[in-house]
Amino acid sequence: MNPPTAQADRSPAHASHPHGAFAGTVAADIVVDVLDRRGTDRRIVVRVDAPAPAVADPLPIVARFRLAGRLLMVGGAYPRGPAETAEYLGLGGRTYRALRPRTISAPAAGSTTDPIVLSADEIRMLGVRDISRLDHAATGRPFDLWRPTEVEPWCRELAERYDLTSAGPVVAGFEAAVATRLLVAGGEVLEAAPLPMWWSNRDANEISLDPVRFAANYLRNADRFSWAGLEAARRYLGAVNVRQGEPEILGAVEFVDPAYGHTDDLRALCSVIAPWIAHRWARHLADLPADLVRHCHDAANWSEDACRDDADLMRIASALAELLARSGPLPDVRRGEWPQQAVDALLVRLHAVEGVPQYGRPQRPAEPTGPT
Repeated sequence: MNPPTAQADRSPAHASHPHGAFAGTVAADIVVDVLDRRGTDRRIVVRVDAPAPAVADPLPIVARFRLAGRLLMVGGAYPRGPAETAEYLGLGGRTYRALRPRTISAPAAGSTTDPIVLSADEIRMLGVRDISRLDHAATGRPFDLWRPTEVEPWCRELAERYDLTSAGPVVAGFEAAVATRLLVAGGEVLEAAPLPMWWSNRDANEISLDPVRFAANYLRNADRFSWAGLEAARRYLGAVNVRQGEPEILGAVEFVDPAYGHTDDLRALCSVIAPWIAHRWARHLADLPADLVRHCHDAANWSEDACRDDADLMRIASALAELLARSGPLPDVRRGEWPQQAVDALLVRLHAVEGVPQYGRPQRPAEPTGPT
């Protein structure tokens, strides 16, 4: 593997961030598994300094929501914590929230060189997994007697003492997360965060406004709607709910800057389900007519540019619905990989809520989902 390098050596790898130059440093103490030069497994703590995009001034607030309380348990009565007001900041069309919990240290007043050090909880929130298991990442041997070691800098000299093969991907994951997901604005660390979405919870007969924590849920987002899609969420819940009475609405939209509030729920849904559907049919294309095979290829190579206009999007959505409807006879797969609940929910969402026509039939207009 490539040894650790100086910050200047790493900077070209991060040039894809939408806000350009890197002017700040975000650091973390990360636990990694290594081998010493005798091949003995070791577990050490390294301080990694990652270049971070930065702007001098705090960002403006571009949206404010009253979010439903954090879900404490799934099932039963779906208990929640207290509701909270969430403010989203904006820059260049991208929205951010303060990274929580707060950083454990920050630059001294007036300093432009001291790094902002993230806590272990914060780096886990970025999806970076340090070592928390008992077996050693490099050897697989049990490693349950480890005690924290003195923090060592992630630098070239470290590669002269250890084999860093297992440590490299962990550190690279942290650097990539800092480069693409964080922004230091006015000295505060912000994380890129999409605006919250409405969740139509059939079991609890409620519609809640929640932050986006996962790209897709068990139902492949059939029951998730953009911040502007409350009425669509109501229609969906009305179509799938066996309970009587109006659903409880948890949360509210207080304001959204139009420059940051564009929504396209059908396009967003297709971007989630198209690759999933294509993967399900990948080994069974011989069972499909030629036109649906072509649409399978479209789904496998999904991109926003593939749908030049709404008519193109509706044609692809109609084909995706047909592929879902035809999936029943396909061989079983691992549990959770292709849940029938998701198939059923998606068909309701596509046809009853988004107005997607049956495959091969004329399009009917979808009902509006709110401001765009």
